[in-house]
Formats: sequence, C-alpha cells, structure tokens
Amino acid sequence: MVADLEELLGLEEEPSAQEAATIDALVEEYVKLTAEIENLDTELKAKRARKYALETVQLVDAMHTAKRQELVTDGLMQLKLSDQLVTSLPKRDDGKRKTTIDYVRANGGADIIKNVITVPVKGDNQATTVKTFLDEVQISYKEDEDIHPQTYNKFCREKLERDHDLDFDKANAFLQTVVEVKPFTSTTKVKVGRKGR
Repeated sequence: MVADLEELLGLEEEPSAQEAATIDALVEEYVKLTAEIENLDTELKAKRARKYALETVQLVDAMHTAKRQELVTDGLMQLKLSDQLVTSLPKRDDGKRKTTIDYVRANGGADIIKNVITVPVKGDNQATTVKTFLDEVQISYKEDEDIHPQTYNKFCREKLERDHDLDFDKANAFLQTVVEVKPFTSTTKVKVGRKGR
C-alpha cells in the first residue's frame, strides 16, 4: 500500500535518515517561527493600544493633576500638552457621511468635494453608448478595465491545462513550487522557489 502511494505521488524512494532529519528540523523551525510571529503580532497590537492609552488619557490626566502644561521628567523626557485635530470622514454606507459632506459644502468647502460616478454597464455596446453621451455633453470621465483576481487566475489555469500554452510574460504570471506543511488542523504553504516568467 505504501509503495503504491509512493508510486502514485511520484516518490521514488524514502529520504535518507539525514535528509529526513534536516526536513524535520526545518519544518519544526518553520512552525515555531509561525507561532512566534502570531504572538508578536498580538503583542504589538496590545503595546500600541497601551501606548495610545498612555498618550491620550493617563499622561494627560497626570499632567492636569500636576497642573502642568509642560514637564521634563527625571529620565529627561519632555512632556507638553497640546491640542491635536483628528478627523475622519464617515464610511460611505454611514448616514453621517452625507451630514459631514453637507457641512463641508455649507462652510465653503464645495471645491474639495469630488463626485465619483460609477455606472455598471453590461457589454461593450452599453459602455459605448454611455461614453458617446458623455462625450456629447462634454463631461470627462475616467475609463478603466478590470478582471476579478480569482476569475483571472481561473482563466490562466484553464488555458494552461487546456492548451498547454500560456504566455507568462503577457499574462504577468509565473509558476511557483510550494511545499505544504500540514498541522493537524490547517494547511500552510511554504514558498520554496518559482519557475516561469
């Protein structure tokens, strides 16, 4: 059964004890580094949140309690209270966005408001009709073409499988060799090398 599986997978022979030990050590290091990176990401988020709390709440409260606008600490750190403007335009689907834009318009900011018009059209005929109309009324527009990344990947994969031919340069594509490292719960791909392009 194992021999049949090896033949099916194209494995000619078992790796030597030294090769297997090297591969095991590299995979162990990879798994350890992956866990360490995840822990560092979590730790970094926590440290940024703590820093934000210090600079926006706790140090401000301490300076107010000390009735100081400026202070130099024993560790030679200079602290100074100042007001900082923080702005954010609400998200597009938020009803507050229109209120904010109306406020800007009513307060002399109409020139900074950009109108973005997106018109979904099917096929070249409808697109040509819309472009012709915009040209006639002298409205400039930006035209762009796009393909969804997954759809494009599927197209290239199917062309390569069907025609055994894909112009890697024109398709801006390449083949990449990967090794799958599978813990019991998920699959992780380790990039080893690349071919093509």
